Amino acid sequence: EINTIRGNRLWIKAREAVLKVPEFGSIAENISPIIQPGMSDSASVDNVLEFFVRAGMGLPHVLSMLVPESYKEGNPLGQDLKSFYEYHSIFMEPWDGPATILFCDGRYAGGMLDRNGLRPCRYFTTKSGLLVMASEAGVCNIPESEITSKGRLCPGKILMVDTQTGTILDNDTIKAALSSEQPYTDWLNRGRIILRDIKSGRKVEHDVDDFQRRLSGFGYTTEDIEQIIKPMAITGAEPLYAMGDDTPLAVLSEKPQRFFNYFRQKFAQVTNPVRFSHLSLYSRCTSKPDLKNTSNKKTPTSCRGFLWSYD
Repeated sequence: EINTIRGNRLWIKAREAVLKVPEFGSIAENISPIIQPGMSDSASVDNVLEFFVRAGMGLPHVLSMLVPESYKEGNPLGQDLKSFYEYHSIFMEPWDGPATILFCDGRYAGGMLDRNGLRPCRYFTTKSGLLVMASEAGVCNIPESEITSKGRLCPGKILMVDTQTGTILDNDTIKAALSSEQPYTDWLNRGRIILRDIKSGRKVEHDVDDFQRRLSGFGYTTEDIEQIIKPMAITGAEPLYAMGDDTPLAVLSEKPQRFFNYFRQKFAQVTNPVRFSHLSLYSRCTSKPDLKNTSNKKTPTSCRGFLWSYD
């Protein structure tokens, strides 16, 4: 279940005209659409996964790019791995679940959990080298004496078998190999400008003449000021609302409405973020304008640009 599926599909479609993969020639002429219309969210993930694998990226690399761990400051990840995720976030948005993803490309077979961790995925390995993964424990009748290890996948983690070498690869091994492929930290430090670190030393006056009348004229209410604008300005926090909001749609309201009220954010009402406090570990509020890499090649110039954070 990919809750961000609409945005993910639109971003992939928007990039088709500028994607550059020498082996494919013109994407628009030879491959488009990358995502087959009218299919399920799982099929859309599979389409994008296959595209990048055939473009030359390894399966573990593509999966870690599409379904990353949270690399927010509160998450105990190494700096190299955080840089790996931040570099790839420049040209690929997370495909967020809740989802458990099982995969196979003929060499690698395994499973991973999205960064929210709201789907169960348990596993065990046996003395004979068998790896079993399922949503519940006990799906196979294996004697306890044959089991060498067992557990559950944590948010953003991956576990898989390399059939070519006959080994079981855990999350730490996979992510260490990926994060050390390129000097991602150095590339980000040299190519990225963090706007909040820039100080001009100037003070800008923000007094507005006839302020209250202008607020009324543009349709701003006391609720807008106190519950939305002030929290965003003072703490950088996004406004929180109840899932049972019964405010009439602007197009059906009898009162004058601001232009922005005619737009509604699409929201999958599956979980309530206020109730799941651990979700704060997996969410970030940042913007990277015009940083959409158009090539499947990893280069230092891919991460040049600006970054501002609302955390």
